[in-house]
Order: sequence, then C-alpha cells, then structure tokens
Amino acid sequence: TGAYNRRYFEEKVKDMSVNAGIAVIDLDDFKLYNDTYGHDVGDLVLKELVILVEETIRKIDTLFRIGGEEFVIFAKEIDENNLEKLANKIRLKVKNFEPTMCHKFTISLGATMFRLDDTKDSIFKRADEALYESKNNGRNKVTVV
Repeated sequence: TGAYNRRYFEEKVKDMSVNAGIAVIDLDDFKLYNDTYGHDVGDLVLKELVILVEETIRKIDTLFRIGGEEFVIFAKEIDENNLEKLANKIRLKVKNFEPTMCHKFTISLGATMFRLDDTKDSIFKRADEALYESKNNGRNKVTVV
C-alpha cells in the first residue's frame, strides 16, 4: 500500500508526547469488496485509501498500516479538537471519493490523545475501542475519547 507497517508504528509511538494523538482507521464492510470484486480490487481500494489519507494529513503526521484494512495516523503537535477535525476531514474525503474499480466505500475512525501514563498498547487500545464505537453507531463515523 505504501504506508509504513505495524513494526515501524510500534517504534514511532515511543516518540509520543503531550500534544500528540492517534486515529485508528478501518474500512467499513471491507470483506464485501474482496468477496464481490476479488482480492485484486480489494488491494486497489487499500492503495487508494492510503493515497487519500496521505493527501489529507499534515506533513508532520504519519500513516501506518497495522493489519488487513486497519490503519493508524500518528498526529504530532495537535489538540483533541483538531484531531477530531482531521479525522472527519479524512472521513469525508473518503466518503466523497469515486473509486476506479468498485463502488464507493466509507471508513470509521477512533481517535485519542496521548496521556502521560500511556504505553503504546494503552493508547492503541483506547483508540481501537473508539473505532468500534464508531462502527457500532452506524459506521462512517468518528469517535474521539
């Protein structure tokens, strides 16, 4: 996909500090794309998503693919309000995008700010739980905790 991998995320998250946050992204109903169009088209959807996200995030932010259709944005020098704005900007850009090989797709996001007692696991778990709240509330949503 061109995004950094999970191993690199685990290294970079050690650099987190106050005024940083993460947003976990998951493609809604991604299995449907692989089942309907084939894995080649599913792979193309993932690549298009990476391009859309990288065009939207700031130069100081980093995108990682952490598995399957799940991605993480590491946002530096940001507050909670702007993290939510960034996540919604990405969500809307994806929602309005016209893919080349299949029908439109949406994403759900969960985001959280770094806390002083956070570890790489605790911040990811909190953002992942927020992601599942977005999915449980109808998908194509952003939840910030």
